[in-house]
Formats: sequence, structure tokens, C-alpha cells
Amino acid sequence: MVYGSSPKIVREKKITVYAPERKQSGRSFKLCPKLNTAPSTYIAGFIVALMVSLLVSSCSYQFSGSRKPPFGIRRVTIYMFENHTGETGVESIFTNDLIDELTRDGRMMVTRSDQAEAFFSGAVKSMDIETVSREESYTSRERRVKMAVDLKMKNPDGEILWLGKNITASEIYAVVPDKLATEENRRAAILKISKEIAENAFQRLTWGF
Repeated sequence: MVYGSSPKIVREKKITVYAPERKQSGRSFKLCPKLNTAPSTYIAGFIVALMVSLLVSSCSYQFSGSRKPPFGIRRVTIYMFENHTGETGVESIFTNDLIDELTRDGRMMVTRSDQAEAFFSGAVKSMDIETVSREESYTSRERRVKMAVDLKMKNPDGEILWLGKNITASEIYAVVPDKLATEENRRAAILKISKEIAENAFQRLTWGF
């Protein structure tokens, strides 16, 4: 029988780890385990995330709601614009651009007057041209054309549902020695104005102002 020194017994020591403390404004608080962030910071972050979520939901609701036809009207008749300017043909240009804008997203459609729920009428009431830049010889280099339109929407009983008063837009065009080219530039500017006014009118109609 062999005798040796008695076996050593190794005892495990239990180690307790304390969370570090931070001091702020004379107070001390422990960091949250796992999150490694102060409780107040965590709560603030949660509140911000909740607010952002609610805002996104609200915006989504508004955007989806705005897909409804303005005033709940889907079928409309659009009469040819009146032309109170000396520019030939602008009544057709403005009428066609308004039709395109109203029917672009499918919420409204143009139909016969006996099937319409509302009627649009409008007038190109003014067109002004002014010089915005000159050369040394006092010859115009650029001119600005500004136009104004009035619009009206009525129901079949003649009641006015919406008014678009004095919807304006302007565009600058180049003046060149070739008079025909200058005329083409002016005409192109009018086409841009017509589209801009149609877009503006549809936005006002959609949001009810």
C-alpha cells in the first residue's frame, strides 16, 4: 500500500460582478444589463421610435386617402376654355392640358354632359410679355411671358363646387435675330405654362383650396 501526500481539494470561488455606476446631476444609476445603456436613454429611444412609427402610419393613411376623386366626383365634362387674350389657339392648348391632368391617374374621367357629375369651365384671362434682359444696343435678349387662368367646377344643379381664381405661371424665352425662331420660342414657353397651370389647378382641386 502506497501512501503519499493527501490530495488537495480545489474549491471554486464565486465571483460577484457589480455593474458600474455612473453619476449624473448628483444621482447615480446602474447601467441596464445586456442593453449597456441608461434606463432614461432607452425609454427616450423607444418613445422616438414609437413617434416615427405613428407618423409613418399617418402619412400612409393620408396618401392612400388622397387617391379618392376630388369631392368624390369621378365623371366630368370639360368645356372649351374662353380666350381673353390675343394669342390664337391657347384655349385649345389649356383645355387639352387640363383634360390630361385630370384623367392622368385614373381617378377622374371625361364623359358626356348627360352622364357627368360635374362640369369644368375656364378662361385664359390674360397674357403679359416683358423684357427681362437686353444687349448693349438695347435689343431684347430674353422675354418673360406670364399667363393667368380662372377655373370653375359646378354640379348638375349649377352650384359652384370649386373655384380656381387667378392661377398663374410664367416662362422665360430667348429672343434671337430670326423672328420665326423667336416666335417658336414664345410658343414653346406658352406650352410649358399651360402644363404648369393644369398641374397647379389639379393640386388645388385635390386639396380643396
